Amino acid sequence: YLRTQDEVLRPLRSKENLLSLSTELCEAEHVDCPYFTAWRQHGCNRSFAASFTNFIRAFSEWSVRIWLKKLVRQTGHHNQFSQLLHEFYQTIEQEIRLSPQDWQMRRTRIVLVAHRTD
Repeated sequence: YLRTQDEVLRPLRSKENLLSLSTELCEAEHVDCPYFTAWRQHGCNRSFAASFTNFIRAFSEWSVRIWLKKLVRQTGHHNQFSQLLHEFYQTIEQEIRLSPQDWQMRRTRIVLVAHRTD
C-alpha cells in the first residue's frame, strides 16, 4: 500500500504540525519500469525476460527459498531443492518471454518539497 497525496499532506496540514513544515510542491509522478521501457525500444522478448527475471529474483529469492525449503521438507524431495528453485525462476522467465506486455510495472511516487516555517 502506498499513501495517497492527501495522506502524505495530512500531518503538514494539521493544527499540530510538529514538523513546522510548509508545503511548496506535492505532486504525483508516474515512473515506468526501466526494463519494460528497454523492451519497448529493442523488442527482444528473450532479453527482457532474462533481465526482468533477474530483477524479480533479486528481491524474491530469499522468500522463495524459505517457502521451498518448507515444501521440500514436507514432500521429502531434499535432493531436488536446487533444481526446483531453478525451475521456479525458469518458469517465470518463460511466462515473461511469452507475454512481456503483461509484466509492465508502472509505479507512482509522490514528490514533496517543503520548507521549515520556524
